[in-house]
Amino acid sequence: MKHTLWVLAALVAAWLGTAGAADMRRITLDGRDGAPAPVASPGKDGIDRIQKVETPCLEIFVAAQRPAKGTILLCPGGGYRILAIHHEGYAVAKMLNEIGYDVAILIYHVNAGDDTRELAIADAKQALSLLQERGDELGLSTKSIGAMGFSAGGHLAARLTRATAAANPPDFAVLMYPAYLEKDGTVTDEVAPVKTPAFVYVGAEDK
Repeated sequence: MKHTLWVLAALVAAWLGTAGAADMRRITLDGRDGAPAPVASPGKDGIDRIQKVETPCLEIFVAAQRPAKGTILLCPGGGYRILAIHHEGYAVAKMLNEIGYDVAILIYHVNAGDDTRELAIADAKQALSLLQERGDELGLSTKSIGAMGFSAGGHLAARLTRATAAANPPDFAVLMYPAYLEKDGTVTDEVAPVKTPAFVYVGAEDK
């Protein structure tokens, strides 16, 4: 099921193109402009991937609708090995913009060895804190700030709902075929229970 969704998402991404690249603002996780652009390389399946993240950052896409309905911190998936930046990032940002949501795509640590997941959740905490504390300065709606993620990004978004040490939890979560939520048939402690209202989309083959 998951592979079917990836193919469908890739087709949607190809149809939409890169989401509003001319209108994108890239900032570091402390809110400064000028974060270096991550490099994406195409895979054999035609899906572009970011293989390594040296400088975690946010890529911001502001909706034309003002006031916006809220802001979504978007976490692409990729098994913590890569970021599937187009079909789980830019294409989704464009669709969310079109229905009235501002979007901040999180370019988080991947492929960084044993510490990858802890580096990624630290990135997500810092990004959420930035949106909550300085979203207005960045031109984003702070009326409602949610977290959305696909696969490993869904796992990261689920963890973020419980990561209250560095930030208040997001107002809502959207978990699209989230990965790594169970071990030996039981939901893992790091994500259960999710602390905010959540929509979870899974397929019949997902655990």
